[in-house]
Amino acid sequence: MTLKEYLQAPCQRSSLPYWKAREASAPRGIRIVHDGEMASEDIQRYTDEPYFRLLCDLTANEPWRSYESPPGFHMRQAKPEDIPIMADIINRSYSDISVTGSQLAAEMALPVYRPCLWIMMEEKASGDCVGCAMAQYDSEAREVSLEWVQVLPEYRHRHIGKAMVCRVLSSMRGTARFATVSGKLNSSSNPQALYRSCGFSGDDVWHILRES
Repeated sequence: MTLKEYLQAPCQRSSLPYWKAREASAPRGIRIVHDGEMASEDIQRYTDEPYFRLLCDLTANEPWRSYESPPGFHMRQAKPEDIPIMADIINRSYSDISVTGSQLAAEMALPVYRPCLWIMMEEKASGDCVGCAMAQYDSEAREVSLEWVQVLPEYRHRHIGKAMVCRVLSSMRGTARFATVSGKLNSSSNPQALYRSCGFSGDDVWHILRES
């Protein structure tokens, strides 16, 4: 897949951001198939885990252009010393996903790392970090890819996630052409609603098929 082909329809062309798709290959025993290419035999032979993939046009006048921290909270740029806290927030937000500080530190060492795209949300009263967002920027495709957007369960439904996503997008205005994000289609936390409220759109679904 060339860059030109990818840019024609990023979320339809690839299940991954362009900078990842250039070198990625599916692990043995796994197929990754777009919804439009699913066949009936795929459903019978594989265990299916569907993921949505959405796009936000950063050249358009969208909701992400105007944002502020929710009352009682403060956003700031993440620092390398925040990595253990960020890993803890991610791990406390999931029952089926675990990351280590070394994994996040490795992402900071990538060429697509931009400090302004790593955000912490703090509660003013306690000083505790209650959420974090991490994105990367590929200058070749001019694509922002949201990697992690997490809010501790007890702090959800306070517009914390939306404020962090909008800050990430706004920080790349005039630089990036678009942003992409993906997530589990059937997640109980319904992350699609958050991203769509920030200006993301689309109906592309990718299926991770594992041999039964």
